[in-house]
Formats: sequence, C-alpha cells, structure tokens
Amino acid sequence: MSFSYDETWLMEAVRIEEECNCDISAGYDLGSNVGKFYASVQNGDALDFDKVAASAKEALSHCFSDEEIDSLMAQFKSSAQTLLMQKLDSNQSV
Repeated sequence: MSFSYDETWLMEAVRIEEECNCDISAGYDLGSNVGKFYASVQNGDALDFDKVAASAKEALSHCFSDEEIDSLMAQFKSSAQTLLMQKLDSNQSV
C-alpha cells in the first residue's frame, strides 16, 4: 500500500472538492488502514529517504566520506520517523 501522493494528485483532489462544493475528505482518510500506515512510517516506506540521501551525498560529499554521510542519514531517518510518529499520534488525539 503506497501513501505517497504527488502535487498533481493533491491539486486534482482539491479541484474535485471545490467542484462538488463540499468536503469529500480528499486528504488522508486512513480509517481501517491507519495501522498499515503507522507500520509504513516505522519501516521507512512512508518517507522517501533515498531522495534525501542522494541530495545529502551531493551536497555533503566535499566535506564527508560516503560512510559518514550514510551514518548521518541513518540518524536522520530515525529522527524523522520518530517525529512523524509523534505528529501522527498528536493528530489522532485531537
């Protein structure tokens, strides 16, 4: 199950809502799939860390070795997953 949507999808969803003159919940409505989404966050599938790592290697390769960048990316991935889980948890309790 993929939870990755691009800007084109988002703009189409907004257009449909506006066209219907109502809120049809075009955003994330995970419902019974919330557990699967949480799992995708925990295992890293919900975020595109490959893009981040590629950008980091390009930007930092003049200062750090590949091993150092990989270590930084592992720390970043862990922190990002924790932060996203906290954000999801706080949104669920609202």
